[in-house]
Amino acid sequence: MSASGELKWPDAEAALRGSARALRWLTAGPVLSPVISFLAGAIVAVGPWVVSVIALAVISAALTPVLGHRAIEDLRLAVIYAFGLSLLTTAPIGTLTARLIRNSVNEHGGRRVAELYAVSLMLGAGATQLLTATVAVLLGGLSLQLGVAFVVLSVSASLLWTDFAVMSALRDFWRLIRSFVLGMLIAIGGAVFVARGNSGVEPVLWSFSVGLLFAHFLMSSHLIRSSELDLARLLEAAGMIVAEIREQVLLFAGIVLAVCAVWVDKLVFWFGPVGMRSASGFPHFAPYDSAMFIAHLSIIPTFAAIFLLNERLAEPRIDAFWQLLRARPTYRAMATEADRLFDDILTAIFRILFVQAAFSALFVELSAHIVMLLSMEMRQLAWMRIGLVAALLQSFFFANCFVIMLCNRARRFFQLQVIFGASNLVAGILAYWWTGVSAYGVFVASLVSCLVSFVFAYGSLRSFLFIVFIRENAALYEQRPAYTLKNLG
Repeated sequence: MSASGELKWPDAEAALRGSARALRWLTAGPVLSPVISFLAGAIVAVGPWVVSVIALAVISAALTPVLGHRAIEDLRLAVIYAFGLSLLTTAPIGTLTARLIRNSVNEHGGRRVAELYAVSLMLGAGATQLLTATVAVLLGGLSLQLGVAFVVLSVSASLLWTDFAVMSALRDFWRLIRSFVLGMLIAIGGAVFVARGNSGVEPVLWSFSVGLLFAHFLMSSHLIRSSELDLARLLEAAGMIVAEIREQVLLFAGIVLAVCAVWVDKLVFWFGPVGMRSASGFPHFAPYDSAMFIAHLSIIPTFAAIFLLNERLAEPRIDAFWQLLRARPTYRAMATEADRLFDDILTAIFRILFVQAAFSALFVELSAHIVMLLSMEMRQLAWMRIGLVAALLQSFFFANCFVIMLCNRARRFFQLQVIFGASNLVAGILAYWWTGVSAYGVFVASLVSCLVSFVFAYGSLRSFLFIVFIRENAALYEQRPAYTLKNLG
């Protein structure tokens, strides 16, 4: 109350600031701080996949009595296909754009960040639209309404994948997390609300797209508003991205193969004799797919830990190494720093493997209860347990790939994705031929890829100085004019 006796309401902005300070104080302690960091890392690393799985579970449980099993199957497959195909087209472009943006922020004061972001959004969305429209036509069973909703959802997901890559490059993690969580709440709530009218699959997909687009708007608006985009700058940014793709063509191809390789074992069954098709024509094999999706959820800790390892140890140590090089150190000082990097990264990788093994063991113990809870078949229990072991091996494979990329070994990364994809295909076909439907194919492929990737990663870390100065030093391999006696004279 004021001095005049007038009742005054508290300042809303001050109240929000106080609440934010209280929340930071609550989560900054030694107990909650690591938990919050881990959850944030999981959202940044694999947020779209995890939340889409949760969303599908909630929607399936809430809407199956309303829409029926066949419609829910089409809805679930449409979302999975949309996220998978959009990642295939967006991941390589988004990754290379994120590298350009990080370099721009570190060395050029953030020049052309908004332009690079805008061009990456357009390229990813355009490629996704072309691919998903082609898939929709090839499927043959999609109605026009469902096909349009499917393409729009895929494009919305591609915008989200690009947002994640760019916001991570800018280290704007809390904006990313807030926007994404709010957008997914709107997507799930809107889908449940719309479907209660029993209006079919298409309105549910549209409402899901609205939530994704809202999250994209929250992430992108501050960057787009703060920049004056014009055609000349956009063309310059497009030229930078095209030049980066040409220079990093092996990395680009390796990312495409990495996205494809994790689906190969499923494709063997989708297009094999046991393959199924939904009412709208989506290929799938539901018993195997559901068991393996649950198995792959067990390696979320690995992705979160790799993200935290990169942010808290790897990148600061690499930056410190380059600062040491600028000071013109002795070879002994460089070798000492390289040995410290080798010890710290290798120790961190094995810690991640140990923690992941504990999570995988917990999932194995709970697998029987999961099968009973979800009314799954007993054969799915065997697939899930083998898949959990395969996922553990894949987590080590992904950690080794992280080390490979940390050492800038794009060629090795590409070779590893070829090995993983090819072994997944060959082992999957042979395992199906010998034992029928099983998860032994992906287990063998994961084991082979895990061992080969560790050899590559260990060798790259051990020979870090040689890689920096010789093997990956582009200046040594630039084309120079051929000098002859004629042009010298």
